[in-house]
Amino acid sequence: MKNLLPIILYFICLSQLFCQAKQDYIWILGYDPNKPELFLGGVLLDFNQNLGEPKYFNIEYDAQVPGILSSPSGRLLLYTNGCTVIGSDHMPIAEGDTISYGYVWDNYCGNDLGYPGTQNNLILPFPGDSTKAVVFYKFTTEDYLHNILYYALVEFNDEYPLGIIVSKDHEFIDPKSSALITATRHANGRDWWLILPDNATNRFYTMLLDPNGVSVKDTQAIGQPWEEREWASQAVFTPDGSKYIRCNPWKGLDIFDFDRCTGQLSNPIESGPLSNPILVGCGAGVSVDSRYLFVSNVKYLYQYDLMDPDILSTRVLIDSFDGYINPFPTSFYQMMLAPDGKLYMFSTNGVKSIHVINHPERRDQACGFVQHLMELPAYADIGSPNIPYYRSGPLIGSGCDTLGANMSPIADFRYEIDSLSPYLVRFKELSYFNPETWHWDFGGGNFVEDRIPPEIDFMEKGIYPVCLNVSNEYGEHTFCRNVILRDTVTSIGSGDHLPALRIHPNPADDVLFLDIPSLGDKMTISIHNILGTKVYETWATPGIAQLDVSKFTPGLYIITLVLQDNFSYATKIVIK
Repeated sequence: MKNLLPIILYFICLSQLFCQAKQDYIWILGYDPNKPELFLGGVLLDFNQNLGEPKYFNIEYDAQVPGILSSPSGRLLLYTNGCTVIGSDHMPIAEGDTISYGYVWDNYCGNDLGYPGTQNNLILPFPGDSTKAVVFYKFTTEDYLHNILYYALVEFNDEYPLGIIVSKDHEFIDPKSSALITATRHANGRDWWLILPDNATNRFYTMLLDPNGVSVKDTQAIGQPWEEREWASQAVFTPDGSKYIRCNPWKGLDIFDFDRCTGQLSNPIESGPLSNPILVGCGAGVSVDSRYLFVSNVKYLYQYDLMDPDILSTRVLIDSFDGYINPFPTSFYQMMLAPDGKLYMFSTNGVKSIHVINHPERRDQACGFVQHLMELPAYADIGSPNIPYYRSGPLIGSGCDTLGANMSPIADFRYEIDSLSPYLVRFKELSYFNPETWHWDFGGGNFVEDRIPPEIDFMEKGIYPVCLNVSNEYGEHTFCRNVILRDTVTSIGSGDHLPALRIHPNPADDVLFLDIPSLGDKMTISIHNILGTKVYETWATPGIAQLDVSKFTPGLYIITLVLQDNFSYATKIVIK
């Protein structure tokens, strides 16, 4: 019990609505294990930081379009490529090395590849039991006529803290079901609805994951029949769960209203083909406020306004593919809404970059779409991860808001620095669970009482704590984040006639490196705190020197290079 208790405490938020909801904060990309010289391996995007910086890791199993689950605090728990269930150590969990069999397994999984196709895999926390998770995956026969949806149950316990599959290969959907498995919260805020379209028909399966397990609740025929080639498509829910959307290069765009109480689809809207059907690949993504829909079809990116009564008439062209190759064409394909409020677009090929829609909540060109903005340390596989949106909460006041949840809001925000003005900062408010008031504290007595804060010019480099407090009738929550303004390398100099003292990194938290120029026989380096007290001094010799600043109190300091003729020049440094 000694080791199990932390696990239980760690997972307990899975069943509580008032805790953090960071189950989508870790993304896993990459394939073909451990060949960094060929840019093959794993890529981890950690959105616990202000910026989801991509990091290389030694992957052992192909991460093709994976289902991923993190803890409510944002720590990686599980991911699957449809062949293997992998834990936080990037190795198969107990009994998780094989979760599918047959023709596709023999030809793909057995060759260290992931299960082919898109949105074939999904992992959800188990409602009502904080130490369990459910893995959904697909089985395909040799003739590709039978695509059976299975699920497996994972438990975390004292003996297997990283997880063990306690049962698997539960078949529960007709053998003609397709891929494109997608999920959204039930209106009670705890359970999950899953939608699975049928192959080559207009039939949809509606499934419910609740404390009793997984069950098929309805089979509904609605809208237009689809082609069988769902592998070139994508299906998504809006973050608020009010609409279900899918796109296909041959059939175009389908938009349905979705009832989070009953699981019913209604009011289908059909666009028809988006463009030349030769363009194989379609992606869809929605802004965090559930208003703007983005649709791609290899060469073009479009935007629609879901709040307009005539949604299809609002289509605008955002951009066309610029032909960039890295090392294959970085064409437009599937999208994924990230915790930072941005939409990340993947390509129809395994490439080393990702397109980014920086402000999807804005109309037309103001959305800030930038092609191949994020460079990756390894190839991303085709398509995006498959992770549902976790921050929708219950529909308070609805007939199925039956759990009486305390819907205290959770404060969250991100920031970005203006590329031309290094101290000008823009903030993006991302709080959830229905906040009604906002209070921003920028320090120095500067407050803003508004959901959208103004642009803030901090005037100079430094570390500035910024806090956001949100509240509603159920409670309040405060979140603080340090805004870090810095140059990658700081140079001290007073003109072209003087070589510079180069300092990096700035801010520093451990070691500060000094590239000291040759300016005389006697030079000193001194460091003063913001009150003018000298905290460090040493003789300086030309070359690379390093200073241990780990014992310094975090804050702003002045570093000064003094020459033998008492001429000196100085600059500010920040110790984290």
